[in-house]
Amino acid sequence: DMSVRLRQYEDKNIDQLTYEKNKLEAVLMSIANGVVACDNFDNVILVNNAALSMLNVKSKQIIGTKIQSYCDSEGNVCFEEHIEKFKDTPLEEIEKNPLEFHVEIDHKLFEAFISPIFTLSQEYLGYIMILHDITKEAEIDKLKNNFISNVSHELRTPVTVLRSYIDTLHNYNEEFDENTKKDFLNIMNQEADRLNKMVNDILDFSRLESPNIQLKKEFYDIKPLLELTVSSMSVLAQEKNLLFSIIVEPDLPRVYINTESIERVLKNLLSNAIKYSNNGGKIKVRA
Repeated sequence: DMSVRLRQYEDKNIDQLTYEKNKLEAVLMSIANGVVACDNFDNVILVNNAALSMLNVKSKQIIGTKIQSYCDSEGNVCFEEHIEKFKDTPLEEIEKNPLEFHVEIDHKLFEAFISPIFTLSQEYLGYIMILHDITKEAEIDKLKNNFISNVSHELRTPVTVLRSYIDTLHNYNEEFDENTKKDFLNIMNQEADRLNKMVNDILDFSRLESPNIQLKKEFYDIKPLLELTVSSMSVLAQEKNLLFSIIVEPDLPRVYINTESIERVLKNLLSNAIKYSNNGGKIKVRA
């Protein structure tokens, strides 16, 4: 009778342990982030579904293997360096501050954390690695940085033009006749308007982020646009003793463009031409 009762008690405990183990595995498998658990000898003992997808492997291909030997589809060893760093860090330090690193797997970027696993009696069992896909966040950061860089470049041209014309009028005002001063003021007014439009575009984030942005276009003669653009940049060219020449072939057809955008492009190109040309050189603009 005692033997039967002991067996029943043992079976009950095994069933309870099995239930708890299955429940724990079910929780780990349903976590959206990738989870990879390794024993004290770096053997993979558990991988959830998210990690299998991130690592692009099947469970039988990775369970029981050394995590350091994992390679992505291009043959890149992804974790060896970070695992060695983890193992070289004292346990009491890594327990308080899990190792954090970024790793690229098959052109996707992941944020990873490695933490040690202990029993209730503080016996070291191995470690667990959490993977979080930050590819989209990284792309957004890159777009943001590119946006800031482009905005800086876009704003620099009209600001530089305005500064040059203002400095010229301030320092050499008496040397210019009224018509020249009027031309200078007209160009400054145009640049101020352009700068205002650019600032409004930057503030209108919904318009900037729209993939189907619609620009107002019309058929336009390119010659007056070229002449106006070159004229507005002439003061910048004079600072380096540069000469502009405009060559426009006769009978050019009108082009279907957004004049503000094309003018902005031309000014950026001319600004770069001025910046990277040697003093006393010549810049040829041909249509």
